[in-house]
Amino acid sequence: MAKSKMKTVQIIGGITAFILIVVLPAVLGIMKFFDYKKKKETAVKEQKLIYETLSSRMLKELGLVKDNSKYYISNIDEKLSKKEMTVKELSKINIEMQELLRNKELLMKNKKIIEETQKLYQRLKNFSFKEHILLKKEEFENFDNYLYQVEKISESLKEYYENGEIFDFEDRKSRFDTEYKKWTGEETIVYEEFLEKAFSVFREKQNTSLKEMCTLWSKNEPYLKKEEDSRNWNIVFKEKTFIFRPNDDAINIPEEKIHSFLCEKN
Repeated sequence: MAKSKMKTVQIIGGITAFILIVVLPAVLGIMKFFDYKKKKETAVKEQKLIYETLSSRMLKELGLVKDNSKYYISNIDEKLSKKEMTVKELSKINIEMQELLRNKELLMKNKKIIEETQKLYQRLKNFSFKEHILLKKEEFENFDNYLYQVEKISESLKEYYENGEIFDFEDRKSRFDTEYKKWTGEETIVYEEFLEKAFSVFREKQNTSLKEMCTLWSKNEPYLKKEEDSRNWNIVFKEKTFIFRPNDDAINIPEEKIHSFLCEKN
């Protein structure tokens, strides 16, 4: 009987020792692991929330500064979608964004750009061009390039002010400025007057081209060719080529009607 009791005590002691030496440390280790994992997940969530707040501020306060904001944030968003970033990585990004948001030079630059976009938007929000175009070939190409840039910057500004869609304003404006100066011959742009100036140049050059073309046509029949996938007509004389683009009302004008349509008043 005594031996049986002693054996039982030994078994219980062994089990207790096993629990204390093996099971308990394992349980504590598992608990620590999950506690660490939870803390890590919480820390990542906190950094992501900070990132979302900062990215929202960047779009608002630095949204139109070249190579920042939308493009900067898009790159980070792409990284976030591809892998789970560590707290350290997210924290580094957030610190960098905070530094950008404290950069007075960038903030002033963005403010200046917004002032420019507002002027342009007011001038371009109702822009449309519905006139016929008749110009010498080189002049036509310059004017067509200018019109294209007007339309592109107008679309971008509309998306920005109506839908909050950020775009690279400096790049778009640079392209627009280049084509405007090439078309008008002006060295500077007065944004309150640029449309009037550009279309004043257009009407002057179109009147000159129209008179010159009709004079040539009265002496020699030109070769007329319609461009594929375009409404443009090439009016080719030995001396030079003119390009005629009818507006929507005359888009289907037949070849035999072009002369009378353009020259009956000249």
